[in-house]
Amino acid sequence: MFNILTFIDKLIICKGSYRDKFDFPQFFAIVLLISLAELSAGVYAYIHRDQFIDYFQKLMTNSVQNLYDRDEYATKAWDVIQKEVM
Repeated sequence: MFNILTFIDKLIICKGSYRDKFDFPQFFAIVLLISLAELSAGVYAYIHRDQFIDYFQKLMTNSVQNLYDRDEYATKAWDVIQKEVM
């Protein structure tokens, strides 16, 4: 939600500086399309949540097995995660 509000704010500033008259219907259409895209992505993620969970579990397991103690940033990230969760 915060991203949408930031986008609206920046778009208003850009449009206002570009021309004096603000085209509200065009702006509303753009915001509506962005909102529909976010909603669609959320519905898709919910429907395919098992695939997302499996993918991220494999990604995290791979990160721990292959990057921990080899990559400084991955090691620090996993240390923070373990301290905060445990």
